Amino acid sequence: MEAFLAKHSKNPKFENSTFDAGNQVFTYGKFKGSTYKEVFEKDKSYVSWLVQCKGEQLTFVKRAYAYFINRIEEESLTTEL
Repeated sequence: MEAFLAKHSKNPKFENSTFDAGNQVFTYGKFKGSTYKEVFEKDKSYVSWLVQCKGEQLTFVKRAYAYFINRIEEESLTTEL
């Protein structure tokens, strides 16, 4: 797949790029300008609040929510070992 895309892509600069959600920046609220990673490391109570969002609230924070859930699961796995 990667070879095909590299050969036929009109935008070769994206062929080997990866998405790092931890570098995504909040553009609103208490942590405007901070990365998801920074917030996860600095304010666990905020992370706890955010991952409990439901319904319409979740619409606005779904990327951060997904990142925090993944980090929580990763930490759980490493502390169990």
